[in-house]
Amino acid sequence: MSSAEFVEWSVYLDMEPNMFHREDFYWARMIQLLKAQLVKNPNRIKLEDCLMRFEPKQKTNTEKSAAAKSFFGRLLGAANVVKKRQKG
Repeated sequence: MSSAEFVEWSVYLDMEPNMFHREDFYWARMIQLLKAQLVKNPNRIKLEDCLMRFEPKQKTNTEKSAAAKSFFGRLLGAANVVKKRQKG
């Protein structure tokens, strides 16, 4: 695909009102097609390999321990409120 064709498709897809609007799949498909032009066996290029991956941020041990302390603090605080209500 030439750069002119790419621009034409880009403009066309911007004008199309009923287009499927998952741009990550659109760009993954474009990358898949471009990669297929550069390899000997184009059937080996999979769409899943071209998709962007969004992974959740991994928490550090200090963040995990702070979250646990906060949770147990709220839990113990709620238990104290229940005890005070039962006494009063």
